[in-house]
Amino acid sequence: MKIQLAQFNFTIGDLDGNYNQITNFYSKYHNSVDLVVFSELAISGYPPEDLLLKDYFLDEIEKKIESIIHLTKDKKSAILIGAPIRIEGNLFNSALLIADGAIIDIFHKKELPNYGVFDEKRYFTPANNLKNIKFKGVNLAILICEDIWHLKNAFLLKEQQVDLIIAINASPFDQNKFSDRIANVKKFNKHLQKNIIYLNQIGACDSLIFDGSSFVINKNNDIVKILLEFEEDSALIETDKKGDIAGNPIEVKISEEDRIYNALILALRDYVFKNGFKNMVLGLSGGIDSALVAAIAVDALGANNVRLIALPSKYNSNQSYIDAKKLSDNLGINLEQILIQNIVNEVENVLNPIFLDQNIDFTEENIQSRIRGLLLMAISNKFGNLLLATGNKSELAVGYATLYGDMNGAYNPLKDLYKTQIYQLSKWRNANTPKISKLSSKNIIPENIIIKEPTAELRANQKDSDSLPDYDILDQILYLIIEEKKSEEYIIAQNFDPKIVKKVIKMFYNNEFKRQQAVLGPKISKMSFDKDRRYQIGNSFRT
Repeated sequence: MKIQLAQFNFTIGDLDGNYNQITNFYSKYHNSVDLVVFSELAISGYPPEDLLLKDYFLDEIEKKIESIIHLTKDKKSAILIGAPIRIEGNLFNSALLIADGAIIDIFHKKELPNYGVFDEKRYFTPANNLKNIKFKGVNLAILICEDIWHLKNAFLLKEQQVDLIIAINASPFDQNKFSDRIANVKKFNKHLQKNIIYLNQIGACDSLIFDGSSFVINKNNDIVKILLEFEEDSALIETDKKGDIAGNPIEVKISEEDRIYNALILALRDYVFKNGFKNMVLGLSGGIDSALVAAIAVDALGANNVRLIALPSKYNSNQSYIDAKKLSDNLGINLEQILIQNIVNEVENVLNPIFLDQNIDFTEENIQSRIRGLLLMAISNKFGNLLLATGNKSELAVGYATLYGDMNGAYNPLKDLYKTQIYQLSKWRNANTPKISKLSSKNIIPENIIIKEPTAELRANQKDSDSLPDYDILDQILYLIIEEKKSEEYIIAQNFDPKIVKKVIKMFYNNEFKRQQAVLGPKISKMSFDKDRRYQIGNSFRT
């Protein structure tokens, strides 16, 4: 049997666009292969969330399915495609096997994920069991994403006559997900010893990234085929009469930085294009965070679609401007400059009668940040540029960012990256060209930006270390708080200074209100600040 896999980038709710992608691809292969396979909920895009609560949305999907059914009439190739299906008042996450103008069978998702970023039990009814079908002489079992993550389903399939398993997926990216998928599917297949096709989608929507990385495992549990990461791809898979797939074992070697950086490019590119923007703007301070965002932005859209603006006050050093200018030159962009000190002075003069004899504190620092935010938002509004925020996960965790200032924007590529990861990725980008980048240059970020001590430059001689522990220590503590959900007592027991731990925990919990107002950013870790983590602001439990 010849099976053509379609690893495509579908857009949520773009039923016409998704339908055209599906039918155009099918038309290329409808007389040359036996089966064309598309990913989970390909017609609607994944995850459609509350669109599924609109009957007229489901009505339109059913019309698309009817058109696809009609398209297969008198064609050699069948289609396996994911779509939401209504049956007797229930909604299912389903895979439809369509051939020669008819639905041959429908397979419903059995395991509905309801953790982390997933909320499928809100919408779908689960299947009671797994089933298979004899197609072209091969006994096929069709699984949908989460179904293959549950070992009990392997034992259910072992009781059935199965030659080949096809799993269609919309499995979101995180930095460990590819190796987790491989390990899980191999564990699933350990006792089955079947051939498994694992087809994933690619693309991004809001905070979720889908990396593709589809693969095929044979009955010996060897990977014999891998599709591209972070790019649309297709592949022809041929089986013998028993559903066996031949091929030499493949080893995958790719660095964590490589995978994360390409994920950031794809996330930003899709956010811009899928939301109707064409270009971006950001404030360039001469610091490492905005430098990395600028590099990612140019990698994603090219220099012609990125605007860089320096907004120095009297506290910004000349060296910061030199560093920012060198970066912008390396990126092929003219660095624009807006001097903000006169505006700062005027705001302070207006506030003086109100502040009276109050001491100068972080209030005056935040005025500078908020003036920058105001000006950048004005430019965004006037020219239709999407404003990028530049705060990292460490800063957002402890509140070292200003609401309505440097937190302004529509999207933040660094939102789920700790400060230590910012340094790692900056060094990696200088030594490498991402495979999906629009910029082939290396050594983009000036060395001085990477090696100098980090500072917000909102007061004289300010350094991040004045307010925060060393980032190597801070990020370890934050990882235990956020990703591992550990208590104060546990963290202190890991040989961290108790005073530092208590300080970090206090800062972390006191700044929940800021995080819940922060803009979206791509999910990179297993516990991002967007859909993964849900706590009330008025939560009095601390440890």
